[in-house]
Amino acid sequence: MNAIKQARVVALPTYLSLPGMGRWVFRAAVLLFCLASTLLLTAVRLEITRHRYELSDLHRQRETLAAEVARLEVEAGALASPRRIEEKARAAGFVYPDRESIVVLDE
Repeated sequence: MNAIKQARVVALPTYLSLPGMGRWVFRAAVLLFCLASTLLLTAVRLEITRHRYELSDLHRQRETLAAEVARLEVEAGALASPRRIEEKARAAGFVYPDRESIVVLDE
């Protein structure tokens, strides 16, 4: 029976056979490693969440700007229409020239 007990002790991991203080140091190191890992994972998840919110805000801003660009393109088209320009010219006192005052240049 004594040989069986010795075989069990030899099969156990080495940290279990450490003296009293060594066991506490090992446990503290494992606990510190777990705590550091948890803090690191939490920090990474918070950073990912922050980036997701930022990305969502950028998508919303892009949609707003795209709508504004479309509105401005319509407005630019309306402002550049020949009919509107002619109305503005008439209001400013411009008139079409007489046929006699038109000179055609040959190229």
